Amino acid sequence: AKRGDIGSTARMYARALFDHLGADAVTVNPLMGRDSAEPFLDYTDRLTYFLVLTSNPGASDFLLVDGLYRRIAAALTFWAEHGNAGFVIGATRGDEIREVRHLGRDVPFLVPGVGAQGGDLERVIELGARADSVGDESVDPGLLFHVTRGVLPDPESGEDVGEAIRARAIAWRDRLREVMRYGDPA
Repeated sequence: AKRGDIGSTARMYARALFDHLGADAVTVNPLMGRDSAEPFLDYTDRLTYFLVLTSNPGASDFLLVDGLYRRIAAALTFWAEHGNAGFVIGATRGDEIREVRHLGRDVPFLVPGVGAQGGDLERVIELGARADSVGDESVDPGLLFHVTRGVLPDPESGEDVGEAIRARAIAWRDRLREVMRYGDPA
């Protein structure tokens, strides 16, 4: 679920997702400020991914203007004193990934955009992996890749949907395993 609302409503969303549904992570839009983020960050045993720089073309409307994404990443690094925040940063963002990694050295990244959107998987790993993971396969690189459209078949193709998704998911798993060399990405 993606959330982002005023503090009192955000508190109810956090309770519903974490207490009632048992979610272990959520994605939140941080643009309404700290009071909207804190109800999620109060769950120190759960992870909250915040939209920092998304992969969609509309990100250039606001997030890229005057480096707003940098200010978001810097603020979130400060707010997340318990280490339970992650950043959503699109695989299509190239050099900005390096900047955001510099701001959030140990922050986990949720990275959409390597499938249908055409983000460069190898470049994301090169620019976005945590510095302490480079050359050490035992250290988590801090990258969680999200592929949705890359595993979904065309509804008009006549393929068995379950089999097609399974085959594409396995292909992505194998590609990630080969490229990352950090253990099992699945």
